[in-house]
Amino acid sequence: MAARTTVFCSSCGVENQATAHFCSACGAVIAAATAPAAASAAAPVARAAATSPTVVREGIVATGLQRFGYIAALIASVAAIIATFLGIAKVGGLEWGSSSIGYALPAPGYVVGLFIILILNPIVFRVLTPRRRDVGMAPVRSYRRTLRQRDGIRLLLNPSGLRAGIAILALLWIGLAGMAFYNLGNVKDEGFDVSLGLYACLVIPILAVIAVACVWPVNPEIVYMDREGLITRG
Repeated sequence: MAARTTVFCSSCGVENQATAHFCSACGAVIAAATAPAAASAAAPVARAAATSPTVVREGIVATGLQRFGYIAALIASVAAIIATFLGIAKVGGLEWGSSSIGYALPAPGYVVGLFIILILNPIVFRVLTPRRRDVGMAPVRSYRRTLRQRDGIRLLLNPSGLRAGIAILALLWIGLAGMAFYNLGNVKDEGFDVSLGLYACLVIPILAVIAVACVWPVNPEIVYMDREGLITRG
């Protein structure tokens, strides 16, 4: 292989004679410019790898419909808790929890199903933020408050298990509506108090199913988050 007759300055990139000790353009020492070409080619790759963020998770940018469904699902859960509590406590017009026909008590089955839903809700509808073990709790709270101003994103959802979780939640809500419907036709109501409670517990799951269906990710925009919370779109 023929010896190289020219070298490139490592400071400004100007081509110089191989015997030159100083760059003819900037005056920098170019003795180190005779390093193997492979190392020079690998340097930009190494620098890019060193400066690129460490991606740890993906996130779904929630649309307006998904944000509506996210909030509505939480409201439906709170409403179901209130209706169940009023039924068990025999309060006002929602006195339905203690009425029975044989073994068919409205409240116990409803309470069990609602309890499962309350546990599943935060697992399914997880808001994506930097991990607390990486940045601490205070930066996580600040990140949630400033996400819209910083990145133009109002809600960022963790896609892990989202579709499967929504399907399970919808089935559980439908199950609660089925319990209310069954008891509505079988529990003896001497006034309107039992029926009113069961009607409430029939309507809330229907609204909840609609809410969780709105969160279903359709052609979602995916973003990537590094350990510090830096978001990269696409």
